[in-house]
Amino acid sequence: MQEFAKVGQKLACCLLLAACSPRAQPEATTQQQPPPKVADANKQAPVDDEAHRVVFADRIAYSYVLLLGPTTEKSVTAPTKQQLRELVLEAFPGREHDEEVQLLLGLIEAKQTTEGGPTLEVPGDGASGEAKPEDGPPQNPGSANGEPSNQREQAIDVAAQAAAEGELADGEIDADAQETLRRKRRMTDLLGLDVEVHPLVPTNPDEPALVDMEILREPILSRDLNPEQRASLANRQWVMVVRARYRNQHGVRGLRLLQTIVRVLAQKYDALIHDPDTRETVTRETFYRTRLQTRLGNVADQIPVVPFQDNAHTINGKPAVRLATRGMRRFGSVDIELAGLPPDPEVLQQATHFVYGVAFNLIKLGVYDRSGYAVEMPDAIHVHYKDCAQAYASRDVKLPRCADCPEEVRIHLVERKAEAQDAQGHVVANIVAPRHLSDAAGYDHPAWVSQALARVLGL
Repeated sequence: MQEFAKVGQKLACCLLLAACSPRAQPEATTQQQPPPKVADANKQAPVDDEAHRVVFADRIAYSYVLLLGPTTEKSVTAPTKQQLRELVLEAFPGREHDEEVQLLLGLIEAKQTTEGGPTLEVPGDGASGEAKPEDGPPQNPGSANGEPSNQREQAIDVAAQAAAEGELADGEIDADAQETLRRKRRMTDLLGLDVEVHPLVPTNPDEPALVDMEILREPILSRDLNPEQRASLANRQWVMVVRARYRNQHGVRGLRLLQTIVRVLAQKYDALIHDPDTRETVTRETFYRTRLQTRLGNVADQIPVVPFQDNAHTINGKPAVRLATRGMRRFGSVDIELAGLPPDPEVLQQATHFVYGVAFNLIKLGVYDRSGYAVEMPDAIHVHYKDCAQAYASRDVKLPRCADCPEEVRIHLVERKAEAQDAQGHVVANIVAPRHLSDAAGYDHPAWVSQALARVLGL
C-alpha cells in the first residue's frame, strides 16, 4: 500500500508539472487569464438554468485513427465488409460460433435503421458476450491458407442473413431453422461500422490534417512509443479511420467490439493507434492491455485525467488546479472537470480517484432508455468509494480506504463553457456541490471539494 501511495504521489507530481509547464500541453491553446483578485475568488458565477440540464447521448459515434505502417503502399484501400469478416474469423480461429465473434460480425454487418442493428442469436438473458479477460490478443490476421472453411462460410452467411432480416417475434421463429439462427433478438445497440483510408497530410493544402503532427510528436501524448516507433511517425503517410456507432447497452459492448476490430486492423496493417479525443498515440500491446472489460468497468484504463491551472479559484492566494477527463464521449457521456484543488500531489492523486469514481457512475446512469426519451442526469448523483475502486478493477491495486468515513457524497454537474483544449464538439461539465449548496450566495467551492474528498477517501 505504501508503495502504491508513493507511485500515486509521483504521478500526481508529474501531472502537476505537466499542467504548469508550457510544453506539457501544446494542444491546449487557451490563453492564460490573469488570476482573479483574491476578494472575488472562489465565488461561483451565475449559471443559466439550461446548463444544469445534462443529458446522455442515445447514439454514440466514436472513432480511432490507425497510423498505418511506414511500408504501406499508396494503393492501399479500406477493407470491404467481406474482408473485415475474414480478418475477424482469421483472428479468432476455431471460434466462428462464439457469441463474441458473432457480435463482431454483427457490428460489421449492421445497418443504421430506425430500430438499430442486426438480428443475431444471443443468450436469453441478454448477456454482453464479452470474451473472457484471459483470452489473448488476436493472432496475426494475415491471408488465410486456401479457401475459407465451411464453418467460416457458414458463420459469415449467418451474420449476413441475420443482418438483412427484420426483428422476429417469438412466434415467428421457424422451428426447423438452423440452430445458429434460433432465439434471435434484435441488437439495437450495434448501429454500424465505417472504415476509411486517407493520406495523413491532405493533398489539398486548404484541408486540415486528420491528425495534427505537433500532437503526434508531443512527448507526453506519445509517451507509450519507444524511440524507434516515435521516429517512424515521420514515415507513416496513411491513416485508417475506424468508426463505430452504438448505444450504451450491455456494458457498452459496442465500444468493446470496436476496440477489438481496431486491434485486428492494427495487427494487419502494422499500425499505431491514435485516439482523437484523448490525443494519445499507443502501441497495439498497450491498446489491448487497456481495452474495455465490461465485466470489470475499468474506466481508469480508458479515460485520462488531465490537470490544468484553475484561474477561477485561489488557494492561499495562488491559482488552484483543476482535473478534467478526456474521452467520455465513447460512453455517451459528457467529460467532467473537478476544479478548486490545491497544488498538492497527495490531494491531486485522491482527486483523480474521485473523478474516476464519478466517471464510472455516469456510465451506469447513461444506459440507453428503450422508450426513446433522452436520459437526463439526475439533479444529484451519489458517488461512493466503491465507484472509485471499481474504476481501477483491472489493476492489482487497492485504493487507500478510510475506516471511519461515510465513503459517499452527493454531487451535481453543470455544463461549463467550451475551451480550446476540450475534445472537439464535446461538452464538459463541472463537478460541484448539490444545487441547494452550490447555488447559495456563500458557496465556497474549494472548501466543498476538500470536504467531499475527505468524506469519500478520507483525505
